[in-house]
Amino acid sequence: MQRIRIGLAPRWGGTASSDWYPWFERARRPLGMSTLDVLTGGRPPTVEAWVPRLARWLGDDPDRLRATVLVGHSVGCQAWLRALSLLPPGRTVGGLVCVAGWWWVDQPWPEIKPWIDTPFEVARARAACPRVEVLLSDEDPYTRDQIANQAAWRERVGAVPSLVRGAGHFTAERCPAVIEALRAVWP
Repeated sequence: MQRIRIGLAPRWGGTASSDWYPWFERARRPLGMSTLDVLTGGRPPTVEAWVPRLARWLGDDPDRLRATVLVGHSVGCQAWLRALSLLPPGRTVGGLVCVAGWWWVDQPWPEIKPWIDTPFEVARARAACPRVEVLLSDEDPYTRDQIANQAAWRERVGAVPSLVRGAGHFTAERCPAVIEALRAVWP
């Protein structure tokens, strides 16, 4: 397997030591993935601060982008999509894995509303990422209608959604489904 770089945008309040991220750091090494950067977006993560930071991390070198796989967790999925929409036309990344991804939340709080309400060029994000895998849970407390959520991911960015039973908002210490999704976007 070609060596690639991975950028992980965590969930709201997530850090490099949160949830399954430390486990993922160890689990991805045997796959030949050379770097993992956990890119936090500040507290609280805002569209204005986080998206440009992720876009800078991406860069615009075509070879480096093709050897890049992105992993987003919850709001991190939205952050990556928005950063991808800023890439120059014709630039693409290797793939995107969205964990607990959403387009809306059932009961939005004031700080999350800009992530839901601020438009971005979804078509450009889709063009910049031809392979998108989405892991959803049948027990996600923030977005309960997984049928509608799956349909939105398919329709908007051509994603392949997978339902992981009992995963909640994917905050466990291990998440093997992430590795499987990573293999799907980077064969």
